[in-house]
Amino acid sequence: MTCLLNHCCKRPETMNNLLKQLPNEHIRSVLFRIHHQSPFGTFSSTAQRFGLRRFKVTSITDLRKFDDELCSLTSDSPFNQWLSHGGGNYMMPFMTTGETNKVRRFFQGEELQFMSIHAQTLHNRVWRYCPVCKDNDLDIYGTSYYHQPHQIAGVFHCYKHGCELISSCLKCGYQLSDLDRAPVPPPVCPACKHKMQKDKGYFDDFMQDIESFCLLLNQQLAKFTLNDIQRKNLNYIGTSEADINTLAFKYRVSAWNQELWNSLGKSRLQRYFKNTKELKGVTMSPTLRTPRYFLKDSSFNYSPPLVYILAMHATGTFPE
Repeated sequence: MTCLLNHCCKRPETMNNLLKQLPNEHIRSVLFRIHHQSPFGTFSSTAQRFGLRRFKVTSITDLRKFDDELCSLTSDSPFNQWLSHGGGNYMMPFMTTGETNKVRRFFQGEELQFMSIHAQTLHNRVWRYCPVCKDNDLDIYGTSYYHQPHQIAGVFHCYKHGCELISSCLKCGYQLSDLDRAPVPPPVCPACKHKMQKDKGYFDDFMQDIESFCLLLNQQLAKFTLNDIQRKNLNYIGTSEADINTLAFKYRVSAWNQELWNSLGKSRLQRYFKNTKELKGVTMSPTLRTPRYFLKDSSFNYSPPLVYILAMHATGTFPE
C-alpha cells in the first residue's frame, strides 16, 4: 500500500507508512513535500510518523546514511529507489568494483562504507526547479515539488521544457539550500518575497552536450564502467598502468591536466565549480585532479561523475 495524494483536499494520505513519489520526485525531498501538505505543525512530527528523526537534506548528488532510510519507506527495493530517485544511475558508472559492492551492501542493511570527496565544490549545492514544472505540478497534483533530474550536476535546464532552472533570488541573494524554509518550490523568495528569477549564466554548445549526456545517464544505468574510462584515458596519453611509477607517466598526466583545463576554459569551469583558481595563468579546479582517471587500484575516494564526464567530452575519450 502507498502514500497517495488526495487531489480534492490537496493533503497527502498515508497508509502503512509507505511513500509514493510523484513523477521524478527526488527521494530526499518527499517528506518535506508531504509535511508542506500536512496539518502537523513541525517537520519533526511528520518525520516521526514515518519512524524518522528530524534530518537535514542536500541536493548534492552523493550517498548518505539517510538515503537508505528514506528509500526503505517506499514499496520498491531501496537500491532501485535510489537508482531512479536519488541519483544512483548517475553515480554508479564511476564507482570501482569495491565501491559498487559497498553500496549494494549498504542498501541491504550494512553500515555505509562509501567515501566521496569534492561533491560540495560543484554548482548544484542548492535545490533547483523549473517554473513551468512548478505550475504544471500545481495544476495536476495540487502541489509543486523538487524533480530529481533538476538537481544533477552538469544540468542547468529543465529536462522537459528546456528553460533555465531557478535556485536563488537575484534581488537579495537567497538560495534554496534549506527545505525547512522552502519544502516545495516557492512562488516568491522566502526571504524578501521578490519573484524568483531564472539563472541565465554562461552556457554554450559544449555545455549543452554535457547536459544531455548527464540526463541520459540519469535515466538508466550505463553499460560502461570506470575501468572502461581508465583504459581509454591511458590510451589517450600513450601509456599503461605498468608505467605509473615512471617520470614519463607523471609528465603525461600533467600535460593531460593542462589540456583539460585549457579545453574547458574559464567561463565553463566557473559555471561548473565553486573552487576555481588561477594556476600559472590558467583557470583550473582542484576537483578535476584525480588519479582515478587512470588508476584502477587508486585509493583516492569517489570523485563526482561530472569530473569524468567533462574529461571524456573535452578529450573525446568516450568508453565504448
